[in-house]
Amino acid sequence: MELLDATGLHLADYCEQARTGALTIGVRTPGKALAMATTARKYAVLSSFYSFAWRCGALSRHLDVAPEGRTLRRDERRLLRRGVSQLADSGRIIQAVAVALLEATGATVEELAALTDHNLHAVGDGAANLPVLITVRGHQGDVVTFPIPAAVRTWLTALISHRRAGDPLLESEAGRRVDCEWLGRALIDAAIAGGIPRSRAELLRPDMLYANSCADYGRSAPATCPHAHPQGPHPDHH
Repeated sequence: MELLDATGLHLADYCEQARTGALTIGVRTPGKALAMATTARKYAVLSSFYSFAWRCGALSRHLDVAPEGRTLRRDERRLLRRGVSQLADSGRIIQAVAVALLEATGATVEELAALTDHNLHAVGDGAANLPVLITVRGHQGDVVTFPIPAAVRTWLTALISHRRAGDPLLESEAGRRVDCEWLGRALIDAAIAGGIPRSRAELLRPDMLYANSCADYGRSAPATCPHAHPQGPHPDHH
């Protein structure tokens, strides 16, 4: 198998074989089980590599390329990230985290809505450590690990402090789980705040960010969010 043909399931199976001593190639001592910490480091490094490869388009041959205008250009994604910071600075942490994770992972709205504190992982011991990795379970059961952007780690820590264990991370201020309409409005607001022209920003939908990340790997037909035209301030905006 080519390196860039591997899926999240292949990666998980590889690490399980390493942990149980079933690997016969690619290890110093074939048949010897690797320590749990060593396996975890390998998993984190490989997951980060695949995440980077997808975001850079190295695996684009696996995707159905969307028509022109249905994905964000690199400069638009940069402006979107700037807009996300603007949302966070204005106190809209939930919206900022939601859009940041959408942009960083390409997960669907349903996958983002299912995230809890159990999907966040710190490295090392101690309560002061910020979460640096997030796991997302895709449509076909793949568990994919993504590095969390540095700024988002602090925002996530603030969110966790207001959540009980197992509660949805992205439950809105009004107590609802995120949906296409809510995330669509947050995406548009972040785009406008970052400097994307309003005429373009108002055309953006969450599914336009699905196609450039590892979370899209193996999806046959990701669900499409209905277009959300802004109709004034959203009820959850603060």
